[in-house]
Amino acid sequence: MTNLNNDIGKFFIFGGITIAVAQTSLAYGQFISVAAPTNAASTDLAGPLTVPMMIFSGYFINNASIPKYFLWLKYLSWFGYANEALVINQWSGVKNIKCDTYEALCFLNGEAIIDYLNINVVSSLSLSSSYKSSSRKLNPNSISNNKKRTISTTMLSCSWC
Repeated sequence: MTNLNNDIGKFFIFGGITIAVAQTSLAYGQFISVAAPTNAASTDLAGPLTVPMMIFSGYFINNASIPKYFLWLKYLSWFGYANEALVINQWSGVKNIKCDTYEALCFLNGEAIIDYLNINVVSSLSLSSSYKSSSRKLNPNSISNNKKRTISTTMLSCSWC
């Protein structure tokens, strides 16, 4: 229905990651409620402590765009670990992605997507034994050559738009 990777093993890994994130979030909520003296204080603490972890998880801001002085927040975020694990689970092993001609951003395979998101598979949870990687830069050959693109660290835009 959602056109995600339809491998049954990847489905169960997805479910396991999702359950682990839910359990971690519940534990975090319990920690905040125990650490705060009142219900109002726990509510006041939860937002300011959770939002930076969500912002710097790699979902809203690309890992390469995070300033060096905020990089440590990425390692505290369970959202970041879950995001990386889910991206690797979804896109590792995908060899061919069909691109329509009207799309401004077109990746030819799953490895190109993982590279674009600056996810280092070696330091992340590697969910596929067939996907071996080291720290790599974005490979321009893995993006469709039928359209030229301008790549920067913060934005990917097509030159014909």
